Amino acid sequence: MKMEEHLKLIYKKIDASLTNEESETFDMLFHSNPQFVDLYEKQVSLDNALTNLPLEVAPKGMLENIMQQVSVPRESYAAKYGSFGGIKYIALGLIVLTVVGVLIAVFFQQDVTFESSPSRLATWINQYMSFEGILTAMTGHLKYGFLIVPALVLIWLDLVLRHNKLIYKTVN
Repeated sequence: MKMEEHLKLIYKKIDASLTNEESETFDMLFHSNPQFVDLYEKQVSLDNALTNLPLEVAPKGMLENIMQQVSVPRESYAAKYGSFGGIKYIALGLIVLTVVGVLIAVFFQQDVTFESSPSRLATWINQYMSFEGILTAMTGHLKYGFLIVPALVLIWLDLVLRHNKLIYKTVN
């Protein structure tokens, strides 16, 4: 028999819950195996020591406090800290800065001096405020779009999943 099986027999003997067959096995091991006897005596002395420990009464209100804390539903750790909470604002700031940078690049692509000539202003507006002018100015900033679009998709996905409560559920 293994040590675990010996311990199970010993625990049942201490608890007085041995069957007739288990009692015969216990008696045979007790008379033939000195290691089993030593293990049995150690377990009996441990059981006696634990039984003789003084009992302490729990402070008043302890059970109520525990039950109150257990019964209050709590937000899971992932829902509280594992979100895109702070990252959303950082991404939004980066998007705003990028848009402002692109607009500055579009509007001030060349040294623009407005003289009193309305025709010069009209030429500048036609050149830089047309779709082709904006597209040409933004081509150099296309790489930022590859950063902004995935960030927007992740923020949108976080909001959708939180709204549908597919990821983060509170513990009831």
